Amino acid sequence: MTLLIQPRDPLIVRDGRPFSAFPGAKARGYRFPPPQTIAGAVRGRIGSYCGYESDEAWRNLQSTVAIRGPLLYDLKAQKPLFPAPLDALLLARKEEVGPCEGRNPKVEYRLYRLVPGEIEHEALTDLPEPLTKPVMAPEDTPKDKPASMPAFWHKDAYFKWLLGRPEKHEAVEAPEELGIHGPQNEYRTHVKITPETQTAEESMLFETSGLEFLYSKGSTAQNQLSQVRELALWVHVEGTPPEDCPSAFQEALQGVFPLGGERRLALWQRDAQTPTWFYEPPKGLLNAIKETRRARLLLLTPADFNVHGNSTPFLPLGGHFGGAKVIAAAVGRPLTVSGWDLLDGKPKPSRRLAPAGSVYFVDLAEVNDIDAWVMDHWMKMLAEQPDQSRRDGYGLVVAGVWRP
Repeated sequence: MTLLIQPRDPLIVRDGRPFSAFPGAKARGYRFPPPQTIAGAVRGRIGSYCGYESDEAWRNLQSTVAIRGPLLYDLKAQKPLFPAPLDALLLARKEEVGPCEGRNPKVEYRLYRLVPGEIEHEALTDLPEPLTKPVMAPEDTPKDKPASMPAFWHKDAYFKWLLGRPEKHEAVEAPEELGIHGPQNEYRTHVKITPETQTAEESMLFETSGLEFLYSKGSTAQNQLSQVRELALWVHVEGTPPEDCPSAFQEALQGVFPLGGERRLALWQRDAQTPTWFYEPPKGLLNAIKETRRARLLLLTPADFNVHGNSTPFLPLGGHFGGAKVIAAAVGRPLTVSGWDLLDGKPKPSRRLAPAGSVYFVDLAEVNDIDAWVMDHWMKMLAEQPDQSRRDGYGLVVAGVWRP
Protein backbone atom coordinates (compact mmCIF):
# COMPACT_ATOMS: atom_id res chain seq x y z
CA MET A 1 0.00 0.00 0.00
CA THR A 2 1.03 3.63 -0.54
CA LEU A 3 0.93 6.23 2.22
CA LEU A 4 0.79 10.00 2.24
CA ILE A 5 2.17 11.44 5.49
CA GLN A 6 1.55 15.15 5.87
CA PRO A 7 3.26 16.82 8.86
CA ARG A 8 0.85 19.34 10.39
CA ASP A 9 3.59 20.88 12.53
CA PRO A 10 7.21 21.54 11.54
CA LEU A 11 8.87 18.13 11.47
CA ILE A 12 11.94 17.68 13.68
CA VAL A 13 14.39 15.00 12.54
CA ARG A 14 17.68 15.64 14.30
CA ASP A 15 21.02 14.71 12.82
CA GLY A 16 23.80 13.12 14.84
CA ARG A 17 25.41 16.30 16.15
CA PRO A 18 25.41 16.62 19.96
CA PHE A 19 22.68 18.65 21.61
CA SER A 20 23.16 19.39 25.31
CA ALA A 21 21.67 21.73 27.91
CA PHE A 22 24.02 24.66 27.58
CA PRO A 23 23.38 28.30 26.60
CA GLY A 24 23.02 28.81 22.88
CA ALA A 25 22.59 25.14 22.02
CA LYS A 26 21.09 24.39 18.61
CA ALA A 27 19.31 21.20 17.61
CA ARG A 28 20.03 20.83 13.90
CA GLY A 29 18.09 18.54 11.63
CA TYR A 30 18.26 16.95 8.20
CA ARG A 31 17.08 18.78 5.12
CA PHE A 32 14.87 15.76 4.40
CA PRO A 33 13.91 12.83 6.66
CA PRO A 34 16.17 9.76 6.29
CA PRO A 35 14.32 6.60 5.21
CA GLN A 36 14.98 4.81 8.52
CA THR A 37 13.01 7.51 10.38
CA ILE A 38 9.90 6.85 8.30
CA ALA A 39 10.39 3.07 8.36
CA GLY A 40 10.62 3.15 12.15
CA ALA A 41 7.50 5.31 12.38
CA VAL A 42 5.54 2.91 10.14
CA ARG A 43 6.58 -0.13 12.17
CA GLY A 44 5.90 1.76 15.38
CA ARG A 45 2.35 2.52 14.28
CA ILE A 46 1.73 -1.15 13.35
CA GLY A 47 3.22 -2.48 16.59
CA SER A 48 1.30 0.00 18.77
CA TYR A 49 -1.97 -0.77 16.99
CA CYS A 50 -1.41 -4.50 17.47
CA GLY A 51 -0.50 -4.01 21.14
CA TYR A 52 2.94 -5.61 20.92
CA GLU A 53 4.98 -5.73 24.11
CA SER A 54 7.63 -8.42 23.54
CA ASP A 55 10.96 -7.69 21.86
CA GLU A 56 10.44 -10.72 19.63
CA ALA A 57 7.27 -9.25 18.11
CA TRP A 58 8.98 -5.92 17.44
CA ARG A 59 12.00 -7.60 15.86
CA ASN A 60 9.69 -9.58 13.63
CA LEU A 61 8.25 -6.32 12.30
CA GLN A 62 11.77 -5.19 11.34
CA SER A 63 12.19 -8.19 9.08
CA THR A 64 8.66 -8.39 7.63
CA VAL A 65 7.65 -4.74 7.06
CA ALA A 66 9.63 -2.72 4.51
CA ILE A 67 9.22 0.64 2.78
CA ARG A 68 10.25 2.24 -0.48
CA GLY A 69 10.87 5.96 -0.09
CA PRO A 70 10.10 8.48 1.20
CA LEU A 71 9.66 10.84 -1.73
CA LEU A 72 8.40 14.40 -1.52
CA TYR A 73 4.80 14.82 -2.72
CA ASP A 74 2.91 17.87 -4.00
CA LEU A 75 -0.63 17.51 -2.69
CA LYS A 76 -2.10 20.11 -5.07
CA ALA A 77 -0.57 18.62 -8.21
CA GLN A 78 -1.01 15.08 -6.80
CA LYS A 79 2.45 14.11 -8.03
CA PRO A 80 5.70 13.16 -6.30
CA LEU A 81 8.91 15.14 -6.64
CA PHE A 82 12.35 13.60 -7.11
CA PRO A 83 15.74 14.68 -5.69
CA ALA A 84 17.72 16.76 -8.18
CA PRO A 85 20.23 14.64 -10.14
CA LEU A 86 23.84 15.53 -9.49
CA ASP A 87 24.77 15.22 -13.17
CA ALA A 88 22.73 18.34 -14.00
CA LEU A 89 24.24 21.83 -14.23
CA LEU A 90 22.01 24.89 -14.51
CA LEU A 91 23.73 28.02 -15.86
CA ALA A 92 22.37 31.56 -15.97
CA ARG A 93 23.39 34.25 -18.45
CA LYS A 94 22.22 37.85 -18.25
CA GLU A 95 21.53 39.60 -21.52
CA GLU A 96 23.50 42.78 -22.09
CA VAL A 97 21.26 45.85 -21.98
CA GLY A 98 21.87 49.54 -22.40
CA PRO A 99 21.84 52.05 -19.53
CA CYS A 100 18.29 53.12 -20.37
CA GLU A 101 16.78 49.67 -20.66
CA GLY A 102 16.19 49.11 -16.95
CA ARG A 103 18.00 47.50 -14.09
CA ASN A 104 16.47 44.05 -14.46
CA PRO A 105 18.04 42.42 -17.52
CA LYS A 106 16.52 39.21 -18.82
CA VAL A 107 18.21 36.05 -17.55
CA GLU A 108 18.65 33.08 -19.87
CA TYR A 109 18.84 29.65 -18.21
CA ARG A 110 20.36 26.57 -19.81
CA LEU A 111 20.54 23.05 -18.40
CA TYR A 112 23.71 21.07 -19.18
CA ARG A 113 24.56 17.41 -18.70
CA LEU A 114 27.69 16.43 -16.80
CA VAL A 115 29.30 13.41 -18.43
CA PRO A 116 32.28 11.13 -17.82
CA GLY A 117 35.34 12.65 -19.46
CA GLU A 118 38.86 11.61 -20.29
CA ILE A 119 41.70 12.36 -17.88
CA GLU A 120 44.26 14.59 -19.51
CA HIS A 121 47.80 13.37 -20.02
CA GLU A 122 49.88 13.38 -16.81
CA ALA A 123 46.85 14.49 -14.75
CA LEU A 124 46.47 12.91 -11.31
CA THR A 125 43.24 12.04 -9.50
CA ASP A 126 42.27 10.29 -6.29
CA LEU A 127 39.48 8.30 -7.94
CA PRO A 128 39.20 4.86 -6.30
CA GLU A 129 38.96 1.63 -8.23
CA PRO A 130 37.08 0.86 -10.44
CA LEU A 131 36.32 4.48 -11.44
CA THR A 132 38.28 5.40 -14.54
CA LYS A 133 36.71 8.71 -15.61
CA PRO A 134 35.83 11.91 -13.76
CA VAL A 135 32.37 13.41 -14.25
CA MET A 136 32.70 16.88 -15.77
CA ALA A 137 31.02 19.47 -17.92
CA PRO A 138 31.43 19.15 -21.72
CA GLU A 139 34.27 21.16 -23.24
CA ASP A 140 31.93 23.59 -25.02
CA THR A 141 30.10 24.52 -21.79
CA PRO A 142 30.12 28.33 -21.39
CA LYS A 143 31.69 29.94 -18.32
CA ASP A 144 28.39 31.35 -17.10
CA LYS A 145 27.43 31.60 -13.46
CA PRO A 146 25.74 28.47 -12.00
CA ALA A 147 22.15 29.13 -10.98
CA SER A 148 20.46 27.82 -7.86
CA MET A 149 19.14 24.37 -8.70
CA PRO A 150 15.79 23.28 -7.24
CA ALA A 151 16.41 20.54 -4.70
CA PHE A 152 13.41 18.50 -5.92
CA TRP A 153 12.30 18.09 -9.54
CA HIS A 154 8.82 17.66 -10.95
CA LYS A 155 8.08 14.22 -12.37
CA ASP A 156 7.88 15.37 -16.01
CA ALA A 157 11.22 17.20 -15.86
CA TYR A 158 12.87 14.30 -14.03
CA PHE A 159 11.66 11.60 -16.43
CA LYS A 160 12.73 13.76 -19.36
CA TRP A 161 16.20 13.88 -17.78
CA LEU A 162 16.22 10.08 -17.39
CA LEU A 163 15.53 9.63 -21.11
CA GLY A 164 18.72 11.59 -21.88
CA ARG A 165 17.83 13.53 -25.01
CA PRO A 166 20.67 13.78 -27.57
CA GLU A 167 20.98 17.53 -27.04
CA LYS A 168 23.90 18.50 -24.79
CA HIS A 169 21.82 21.27 -23.23
CA GLU A 170 18.33 22.69 -23.26
CA ALA A 171 16.78 26.06 -22.54
CA VAL A 172 14.85 26.51 -19.30
CA GLU A 173 12.56 29.47 -18.75
CA ALA A 174 13.17 29.58 -14.99
CA PRO A 175 14.42 27.23 -12.26
CA GLU A 176 10.82 26.82 -11.09
CA GLU A 177 10.14 24.98 -14.35
CA LEU A 178 12.29 22.14 -13.05
CA GLY A 179 10.99 21.93 -9.49
CA ILE A 180 11.01 23.42 -6.01
CA HIS A 181 13.43 23.77 -3.11
CA GLY A 182 11.34 21.53 -0.87
CA PRO A 183 10.37 21.83 2.81
CA GLN A 184 11.41 25.10 4.43
CA ASN A 185 13.45 25.33 7.61
CA GLU A 186 11.56 26.76 10.58
CA TYR A 187 13.52 27.85 13.66
CA ARG A 188 12.17 28.23 17.20
CA THR A 189 13.94 29.69 20.22
CA HIS A 190 13.16 28.12 23.60
CA VAL A 191 13.98 28.88 27.21
CA LYS A 192 14.82 26.61 30.12
CA ILE A 193 12.21 26.75 32.90
CA THR A 194 13.26 26.57 36.54
CA PRO A 195 11.04 23.91 38.22
CA GLU A 196 10.84 25.73 41.58
CA THR A 197 9.71 29.10 40.25
CA GLN A 198 8.27 28.12 36.86
CA THR A 199 10.14 31.04 35.32
CA ALA A 200 12.78 31.23 32.60
CA GLU A 201 16.32 30.57 33.72
CA GLU A 202 18.62 33.44 32.81
CA SER A 203 20.79 33.00 29.67
CA MET A 204 19.51 29.44 29.12
CA LEU A 205 18.25 29.78 25.56
CA PHE A 206 18.33 27.02 22.96
CA GLU A 207 17.11 26.63 19.39
CA THR A 208 15.40 23.87 17.42
CA SER A 209 14.89 23.63 13.67
CA GLY A 210 12.08 21.82 11.90
CA LEU A 211 10.89 21.23 8.36
CA GLU A 212 7.72 23.04 7.38
CA PHE A 213 5.99 21.11 4.61
CA LEU A 214 4.67 24.17 2.80
CA TYR A 215 5.99 25.85 -0.31
CA SER A 216 5.25 29.19 -1.90
CA LYS A 217 6.72 31.10 -4.81
CA GLY A 218 8.08 34.59 -4.33
CA SER A 219 9.30 36.36 -1.22
CA THR A 220 7.65 36.09 2.18
CA ALA A 221 6.17 39.56 1.82
CA GLN A 222 4.47 38.53 -1.43
CA ASN A 223 3.11 35.23 -0.17
CA GLN A 224 -0.62 34.69 -0.32
CA LEU A 225 -2.55 31.80 1.14
CA SER A 226 -3.86 30.86 -2.31
CA GLN A 227 -0.27 30.44 -3.56
CA VAL A 228 0.89 28.17 -0.76
CA ARG A 229 1.29 24.53 -1.76
CA GLU A 230 1.08 21.74 0.78
CA LEU A 231 3.72 19.03 0.69
CA ALA A 232 3.77 15.52 2.13
CA LEU A 233 5.87 12.36 2.29
CA TRP A 234 5.03 9.62 -0.23
CA VAL A 235 5.88 6.14 1.08
CA HIS A 236 5.25 2.68 -0.35
CA VAL A 237 4.77 0.10 2.42
CA GLU A 238 5.44 -3.56 1.67
CA GLY A 239 5.39 -6.80 3.59
CA THR A 240 2.96 -9.19 5.17
CA PRO A 241 0.53 -7.98 7.86
CA PRO A 242 1.08 -9.80 11.16
CA GLU A 243 -0.91 -13.03 11.43
CA ASP A 244 -2.27 -12.01 14.82
CA CYS A 245 -3.20 -8.55 13.51
CA PRO A 246 -4.26 -8.89 9.85
CA SER A 247 -5.89 -5.44 9.53
CA ALA A 248 -2.79 -3.56 10.73
CA PHE A 249 -1.88 -2.04 7.37
CA GLN A 250 -5.35 -0.71 6.60
CA GLU A 251 -6.31 0.65 10.03
CA ALA A 252 -3.06 1.38 11.88
CA LEU A 253 -1.63 3.62 9.16
CA GLN A 254 -4.53 6.04 8.84
CA GLY A 255 -5.18 8.90 11.21
CA VAL A 256 -3.34 11.66 13.07
CA PHE A 257 -0.22 10.40 14.84
CA PRO A 258 3.11 11.78 16.11
CA LEU A 259 6.13 11.80 13.82
CA GLY A 260 9.71 12.80 14.57
CA GLY A 261 10.96 14.74 17.59
CA GLU A 262 8.78 16.39 20.25
CA ARG A 263 5.85 14.16 19.16
CA ARG A 264 4.64 16.70 16.64
CA LEU A 265 1.58 15.58 14.71
CA ALA A 266 1.18 14.38 11.14
CA LEU A 267 -1.81 13.26 9.09
CA TRP A 268 -1.42 9.69 7.79
CA GLN A 269 -3.68 8.61 4.94
CA ARG A 270 -3.70 5.93 2.30
CA ASP A 271 -3.09 6.91 -1.32
CA ALA A 272 -5.88 5.47 -3.43
CA GLN A 273 -3.75 3.92 -6.17
CA THR A 274 -0.06 3.41 -6.89
CA PRO A 275 0.68 4.98 -10.31
CA THR A 276 1.79 2.80 -13.23
CA TRP A 277 5.18 4.53 -13.57
CA PHE A 278 6.09 3.12 -10.16
CA TYR A 279 6.25 -0.34 -11.69
CA GLU A 280 7.35 0.42 -15.25
CA PRO A 281 9.92 2.88 -16.69
CA PRO A 282 8.83 5.59 -19.13
CA LYS A 283 8.27 4.67 -22.76
CA GLY A 284 11.45 4.51 -24.81
CA LEU A 285 13.86 4.10 -21.89
CA LEU A 286 14.35 0.34 -22.25
CA ASN A 287 15.06 0.52 -25.98
CA ALA A 288 17.49 3.41 -25.56
CA ILE A 289 19.47 1.55 -22.89
CA LYS A 290 19.60 -1.62 -25.00
CA GLU A 291 20.80 0.40 -27.98
CA THR A 292 23.70 2.02 -26.12
CA ARG A 293 24.38 -0.87 -23.66
CA ARG A 294 25.16 1.78 -21.06
CA ALA A 295 23.02 3.34 -18.36
CA ARG A 296 22.85 5.75 -15.45
CA LEU A 297 21.60 4.77 -12.01
CA LEU A 298 20.12 7.64 -9.99
CA LEU A 299 19.47 7.42 -6.25
CA LEU A 300 16.05 8.56 -5.02
CA THR A 301 16.99 7.83 -1.40
CA PRO A 302 20.47 7.59 0.20
CA ALA A 303 22.30 4.31 -0.39
CA ASP A 304 24.12 2.27 2.25
CA PHE A 305 27.22 0.49 0.94
CA ASN A 306 28.70 -0.10 4.40
CA VAL A 307 29.20 -3.82 3.96
CA HIS A 308 32.11 -5.80 5.41
CA GLY A 309 35.35 -5.10 3.57
CA ASN A 310 34.14 -2.04 1.67
CA SER A 311 36.55 0.88 2.11
CA THR A 312 34.56 3.28 -0.13
CA PRO A 313 31.07 3.76 1.36
CA PHE A 314 29.81 5.67 -1.69
CA LEU A 315 30.44 2.73 -4.08
CA PRO A 316 29.22 -0.89 -4.05
CA LEU A 317 31.74 -3.52 -3.04
CA GLY A 318 33.38 -4.80 -6.23
CA GLY A 319 32.26 -1.78 -8.25
CA HIS A 320 29.30 -3.51 -9.92
CA PHE A 321 25.52 -3.11 -9.87
CA GLY A 322 23.97 -6.44 -10.81
CA GLY A 323 26.91 -7.27 -13.09
CA ALA A 324 27.13 -3.78 -14.64
CA LYS A 325 30.54 -2.18 -14.09
CA VAL A 326 30.65 1.33 -12.63
CA ILE A 327 32.71 3.62 -14.90
CA ALA A 328 32.11 6.99 -13.25
CA ALA A 329 30.04 8.52 -10.45
CA ALA A 330 28.71 11.92 -9.42
CA VAL A 331 28.23 11.64 -5.66
CA GLY A 332 27.43 14.49 -3.28
CA ARG A 333 28.62 15.09 0.25
CA PRO A 334 28.15 11.94 2.35
CA LEU A 335 25.06 11.78 4.53
CA THR A 336 25.91 10.63 8.06
CA VAL A 337 23.17 8.78 9.95
CA SER A 338 23.00 7.15 13.34
CA GLY A 339 20.15 6.81 15.84
CA TRP A 340 19.12 4.98 18.95
CA ASP A 341 18.28 1.28 18.99
CA LEU A 342 15.21 1.01 21.25
CA LEU A 343 15.31 -2.80 21.36
CA ASP A 344 18.98 -3.12 22.29
CA GLY A 345 19.04 0.08 24.34
CA LYS A 346 22.19 1.51 22.75
CA PRO A 347 23.16 3.92 19.95
CA LYS A 348 23.31 2.63 16.41
CA PRO A 349 26.71 2.83 14.70
CA SER A 350 27.24 5.89 12.53
CA ARG A 351 27.21 5.28 8.79
CA ARG A 352 28.29 7.44 5.85
CA LEU A 353 25.85 7.09 2.96
CA ALA A 354 25.79 8.11 -0.69
CA PRO A 355 23.20 10.94 -0.75
CA ALA A 356 20.01 11.02 -2.79
CA GLY A 357 20.59 12.49 -6.25
CA SER A 358 23.88 10.66 -6.76
CA VAL A 359 24.41 9.31 -10.28
CA TYR A 360 26.36 6.20 -11.33
CA PHE A 361 27.43 5.63 -14.94
CA VAL A 362 27.57 1.89 -15.68
CA ASP A 363 28.65 -0.31 -18.61
CA LEU A 364 26.23 -3.12 -19.53
CA ALA A 365 28.59 -4.99 -21.86
CA GLU A 366 28.66 -8.04 -19.56
CA VAL A 367 24.91 -8.04 -18.80
CA ASN A 368 23.06 -10.70 -20.81
CA ASP A 369 19.44 -9.70 -20.17
CA ILE A 370 19.27 -5.90 -20.21
CA ASP A 371 15.46 -5.86 -19.92
CA ALA A 372 15.65 -7.78 -16.64
CA TRP A 373 18.53 -5.62 -15.39
CA VAL A 374 16.59 -2.41 -15.98
CA MET A 375 13.49 -3.76 -14.25
CA ASP A 376 15.66 -4.84 -11.30
CA HIS A 377 16.85 -1.22 -11.04
CA TRP A 378 13.57 0.61 -11.54
CA MET A 379 12.03 1.83 -8.27
CA LYS A 380 13.76 -1.03 -6.43
CA MET A 381 16.23 -1.15 -3.56
CA LEU A 382 19.85 -1.76 -4.53
CA ALA A 383 20.83 -5.37 -3.81
CA GLU A 384 24.40 -4.33 -2.90
CA GLN A 385 23.24 -3.08 0.52
CA PRO A 386 22.68 -4.85 3.86
CA ASP A 387 19.26 -6.53 4.04
CA GLN A 388 17.98 -4.30 6.85
CA SER A 389 19.05 -1.14 5.02
CA ARG A 390 16.99 -2.22 2.02
CA ARG A 391 13.97 -2.89 4.24
CA ASP A 392 14.45 0.54 5.82
CA GLY A 393 14.11 2.29 2.44
CA TYR A 394 17.75 2.96 1.58
CA GLY A 395 19.01 2.73 -1.99
CA LEU A 396 15.79 3.34 -3.92
CA VAL A 397 17.01 3.71 -7.51
CA VAL A 398 15.87 4.37 -11.07
CA ALA A 399 17.68 3.76 -14.35
CA GLY A 400 18.35 6.38 -16.99
CA VAL A 401 19.88 6.60 -20.44
CA TRP A 402 23.60 7.37 -20.80
CA ARG A 403 24.18 8.60 -24.35
CA PRO A 404 27.62 8.93 -25.96
